[in-house]
Amino acid sequence: MEETLLKDDLKEDFNKSMLFVYDQDELKMRQQDQMHGNMKLIVELFKLDMVSGSIVKTCLEELFQELSHRNVEVLCNMLDTLTTYSVTHSRKTRQDKADGITDNTKTQQVS
Repeated sequence: MEETLLKDDLKEDFNKSMLFVYDQDELKMRQQDQMHGNMKLIVELFKLDMVSGSIVKTCLEELFQELSHRNVEVLCNMLDTLTTYSVTHSRKTRQDKADGITDNTKTQQVS
């Protein structure tokens, strides 16, 4: 609870200072661009097993909340990356299993 309040306070202070530099619409657009960049980073970290799938799921759910043109674009990119990773990862896993079976067969033949 305290962490959420602190985050809200920091965000509010940041937004106040940014209003001197940008108008409200431009500030919102920049915040969304930053959020989308963070989501892309999270997917890349997921591919390296540095972030759990529940975090990626939360990002996807956040994008589904408001289906703007930009959110749909980021959503498609994230899903494309995740699908490519999933296919590649499952092929590698199947190949590793096949190699393990081949190695076990060779070991049994030698004995």
